[in-house]
Amino acid sequence: MKNILHIAAVLIVIVIGGLGVMKSTENPSSSFKIYADMDSSGLIEAGRIPNYLPRSAYEIDETHNIDSKIVKIYFRYKPGDTEIASSSCRTETNIDNEILFKCEDGFLKLLNDGKGCFTNAQNDA
Repeated sequence: MKNILHIAAVLIVIVIGGLGVMKSTENPSSSFKIYADMDSSGLIEAGRIPNYLPRSAYEIDETHNIDSKIVKIYFRYKPGDTEIASSSCRTETNIDNEILFKCEDGFLKLLNDGKGCFTNAQNDA
């Protein structure tokens, strides 16, 4: 009986671990200290990350869902660094603490406190 419980526990751990591995391969993610690191990764060139994020972006975390093709990017940036977004996207809203840009392939939100995010998911804008 003790062996059966031990085997069951091992199988549960294997199944849970396998599910974790499957989820991480379905949702690969990347982190970058600064924009230049992200730029040199090839993800912008590959089309996985848009090229209109602020060049002052840092602490960048990107997740890409392979099945749904949804990309989410969270980052910090130097407030006021909106030139690239302004020339590449349409300003959707510009209120006191944030600017929301509607871009060709998603939405870019830049907060005045230096936080920003991008998503191509319609319902997350």
